[in-house]
Amino acid sequence: MIKIRPLEIDTTKEISDLKPPERIPWGWFEYLVLFGGLAVVALLGYLIYRRFTKKPVEEKIVPEPIKILTNFEKALEKLNEVEKKEYILNLKHKEHFSEVSDTVRWYFEVEYGFPSLELTTRETISKLRKKRELSRYNFRG
Repeated sequence: MIKIRPLEIDTTKEISDLKPPERIPWGWFEYLVLFGGLAVVALLGYLIYRRFTKKPVEEKIVPEPIKILTNFEKALEKLNEVEKKEYILNLKHKEHFSEVSDTVRWYFEVEYGFPSLELTTRETISKLRKKRELSRYNFRG
């Protein structure tokens, strides 16, 4: 049978250790482990920070495709500009018809290749008739 006997404790004294704390000597290996571990933790922290922080999104500027207008579309735009000037509403009929005529003559010049701006109306009509007759036979010129 085992008998346990109590220790006598003096309660008038302060509590003290049985032995003083023992100092562990630090060599180069312990410092290497400590600073290497700190470096690894710092590196992981930096990588996690970089991963989860939002980078500013660079907006890619995509230029709008250049719309190449045909001569017909250019002539229509010029006619729309003449209409926006509201010559008819301001009773400026001469200016209105002059600009419309210039636009139509410009179109004939660039589309059919004859100097319509330099020709009279009859000469322009004559040239257009010749072009139409030639186009019946699939001639270009």
